[in-house]
Amino acid sequence: MIPSKPFDSFKWRWLSVQPTESLLSPPVFLGALRAFAQFEHRQPSDPDLLRALKVVQRETRTRVDLVRTPERNLVRNSGQYWKGTGLLKPDRGTIELTNLGHKVAAGAVTQGEFAAIMVQQAVLPNPYTYLPQETDKWRQASLEIKPLMLILQIIDSLGMRYGRLQAYITPNELMAITIPLSGVSAGLDAHLGSLRRYRNGSLDVSRWPDCTPGSNDKRMAREFLLF
Repeated sequence: MIPSKPFDSFKWRWLSVQPTESLLSPPVFLGALRAFAQFEHRQPSDPDLLRALKVVQRETRTRVDLVRTPERNLVRNSGQYWKGTGLLKPDRGTIELTNLGHKVAAGAVTQGEFAAIMVQQAVLPNPYTYLPQETDKWRQASLEIKPLMLILQIIDSLGMRYGRLQAYITPNELMAITIPLSGVSAGLDAHLGSLRRYRNGSLDVSRWPDCTPGSNDKRMAREFLLF
C-alpha cells in the first residue's frame, strides 16, 4: 500500500523551523537553561544573561553563537528549543521557566529522566510551537503522533524481530518510510515490514509522498533522531 499525505503540508516538525542542531547537545542545551534560570525574570537581551551564555559557549566549545546580539538574542532566534520542550514559558518579554524547567536546571530531574519525559510527552502537532492554523489541519485529519516514542518502538521491535544489527533508523529511512507511514496511522508491523523490505531492496518508494519538500524539512526531521 502506498501511503498518502493526510494534508498537503504534512511533515514532522517538533521545535524550530530553522534548526540549529548543536543546540540539542546536552551540555549546550542544559548550560543555556541554567543561564536562563540564573537570570530569570530578566529580558532575553539582559547583559548579565548574555555574559553567562558566553561562558556556556566557551566552556562547551560549541560553534553556535549563543550570545549573538541583544536585538537578535538566543531566546528570540531559538527559544523554541526550550519552549517546545516545556522548559520555558511562552514569550512574555522576560525569561520565565516552567516548573519542569526549574527542576531540570537545578538537577532535580536528571538528563535521563528528562529524556524519558520527552519520549512520553512529545507530540505532533506540538502545542508550544505550532500555529493554530497548523494544529487545525492535524485535528481535522484526526491525527496525533508521539514521534520519539514511535521511533524507539520501531528500533526496539526491529532488534527483537530481525536481530540486534537491524535495531536502527537512518535519517533517510525516517523521512522516506517512517514519516509517510505515520501520516496514515500505520501499525507497527507496517513500519517494520516496510523498513525490512526497503533495506533488502524489495520496496520501491519512488511513488511514496515526499514529506520533507522544504529547504529545512530534512533538518527538522533529523532533529528527532538527534534528540
